[in-house]
Amino acid sequence: MLGVPSECIMRRLIISTKDGYRSEPVKEQVSDGLLTLQIPAMSAQILRYSSVDHLTAEEFWKKNQIHFGEEVPFPGSRVG
Repeated sequence: MLGVPSECIMRRLIISTKDGYRSEPVKEQVSDGLLTLQIPAMSAQILRYSSVDHLTAEEFWKKNQIHFGEEVPFPGSRVG
């Protein structure tokens, strides 16, 4: 696949079937350059790979907590 690493996660943006479509996010694993999918007959889906890790709001704030009142060293600075 052009532009997709041989080991990564791709996200399904949408899947359409004979019954309609769904747009809930689903993660699909790429292993050894292969993407194996099990999808219904007469269906199509759009997958997206991004090198930027898209986080939910909860994941973002957990990863980027601000600690007021605590001394947090600046990266590269000496402490002590």
